[in-house]
Amino acid sequence: MTKKVLIMIAEKSETVEIVAPVDTLRRIEGIEVTIASVHGREPVKTTADIIITPDVALSEVDKDAYDAIIMPGGEGYVNLAQSKLVGEILKNQYEKGKLVAGICMSPNVFLANGIGLGNKLTSYPYKTEALKEKYQYVEDNVVQDKNMITSRGPGTVYAYAFKIAENLVSIDKVKASAQLNLFPNLY
Repeated sequence: MTKKVLIMIAEKSETVEIVAPVDTLRRIEGIEVTIASVHGREPVKTTADIIITPDVALSEVDKDAYDAIIMPGGEGYVNLAQSKLVGEILKNQYEKGKLVAGICMSPNVFLANGIGLGNKLTSYPYKTEALKEKYQYVEDNVVQDKNMITSRGPGTVYAYAFKIAENLVSIDKVKASAQLNLFPNLY
């Protein structure tokens, strides 16, 4: 059975935190990834002025259709945090015990929506004060607490993507992909 992943993006999202998870997850048998933008179907300008065309507008997605919902960081986290629809989708996913994940600055989107309060998490080491007040903040590269995965930033993006995959398909498929793509130190 195919596992479905939704990655929600916005203007100024961190490019590598979109592209690396999408590429990594799509290479693993049994995982399908959809890129959805809070700005509709128009191309999105990410960090370094790189343009990414979403598969769908976020307003078009079936919020119950995904096994995992993930977010990139970068300055675009503000756009995600301010979106009522993003909050509704994340809350629905988390409350159903389904996987949610955020990297870099995007754990602040969880905070903005009161998701997973008290959980262990990590983030980019900037503007962490509010996170430290509401969560058990740690500085590990990738953290999973219940159905929430968080990660530090661009340098940890592949470990983050493979941790998401571990929650969706067999570890054998994840290891095979990691080895095929020259990540032998991850497994």
